[in-house]
Amino acid sequence: MNLKPTQIKHAAFFVCVLVFFNCSKDDDNENNSSSCDESEISFLKKGNSWTYNIETLGTDNGEVSLTIKGCNGEGFSIDKEAKNSTFSEVLTGTDLWTETDEFILADAGINVDAKIYKKNSQLGDVWMHTQADGGVATHEVISIDSLVTVPAGTFSCVVYKYTATDIINESFVFWNDEIGQIKEDAGFFSLELAEYSTN
Repeated sequence: MNLKPTQIKHAAFFVCVLVFFNCSKDDDNENNSSSCDESEISFLKKGNSWTYNIETLGTDNGEVSLTIKGCNGEGFSIDKEAKNSTFSEVLTGTDLWTETDEFILADAGINVDAKIYKKNSQLGDVWMHTQADGGVATHEVISIDSLVTVPAGTFSCVVYKYTATDIINESFVFWNDEIGQIKEDAGFFSLELAEYSTN
């Protein structure tokens, strides 16, 4: 079967969005230290929002937006919306982000307690978890003061290298402790912060 370039682009969009919408599963049980009434993380506040440009194989492929809707007593409810480059196809979903003593844990669909952000990251920090598919994922802090420029501006970031036993590529995730996630580069696709609103 021959696919047209637009079909390939749409397929790549949905692959990227599914990767973004499905965090990895962490089998460790963490003690939730906060019900999210008073987060220690400056960007983790009701009303904050981020919009990211999606690029696949060097081509613009739409955007994904996150908005913190509020606390449900267990954690922060995060609304997600993804649009392809023609803005004609939309995927929506809701995640739960919970703050613990060390991490933000994300629940997305069938995946539970993915450690997407580490508080007070130090160079060389490493943490691992088992994904829903059985692969073992590893995050390693490889930089604590990397400057990165994206459409939303230039930011000083902590950089995590993400690898997993069931994938061949590695990803690099850039976080700013005041703003949130700035960029993710997975080789064949990337997310870059286009605009944000933080309280």
